[in-house]
Amino acid sequence: DREISSVEEIRKTQRKERSKSGIFSFALTGYTNAGKSTILNALTDARVLAEDKLFATLDTTTRSLSLPNGQKVLLSDTVGFIADLPEVLIKAFSSTLEEALSANAIIIVADASHPDAYGCLRKTKETLAELGAIDKVKILVINKTDDIYDEIAYASLLREPYKIVETSMKEGKGIEKLLSAMADVTDEEYTTLTVSAPSSSDIISSLSKDGTIRNIVYSEESVRVTVRIRKELARKYKELK
Repeated sequence: DREISSVEEIRKTQRKERSKSGIFSFALTGYTNAGKSTILNALTDARVLAEDKLFATLDTTTRSLSLPNGQKVLLSDTVGFIADLPEVLIKAFSSTLEEALSANAIIIVADASHPDAYGCLRKTKETLAELGAIDKVKILVINKTDDIYDEIAYASLLREPYKIVETSMKEGKGIEKLLSAMADVTDEEYTTLTVSAPSSSDIISSLSKDGTIRNIVYSEESVRVTVRIRKELARKYKELK
């Protein structure tokens, strides 16, 4: 228990630091064995253990990557959901599930080869709803499309109200589409803002912490800065436009 508490404290500190960085974050969630770690590896070359085992991912791995639109993001792999999780394991896994809560957006990975693929998705969504994180789900990755078990369940997955990305990690298909979908999510969350301020102000330092500076134009008494920034953070610079 002491070791678990220590790990939880470390993770909380790491999450706070990532939050301060202002970098948009995604969390991969879904039923165990759906292929989350394999997808993380394919996207970031993170070399995470990717095995067909019940608890292959006992820890949370977070890596950074750049999307096709130039946006830098963080991507975390979380523990796979299972039905009727044993009580002795709940505390050990709870802190990894918190990654889903702290992320800006959630990517659910579904396993098309599972006999109850849609049931697994439903249970995953129920768990996220209980955690208060269901509204963060933006993308549904339907993995293992090379081995679809049930066409009817597969059709149901395709009708889910998210950005749908079909992948086959075995065949190396779908990663570019997933990157594009992630870029679309960030495009919905970010805006390009141009602000002006006196040259003596610390506006450049402030904007560089909150976003990605694209251009700076100096004049004798002022500076004009163009930045790509989260819409929610852009509000505090509204009076400088």
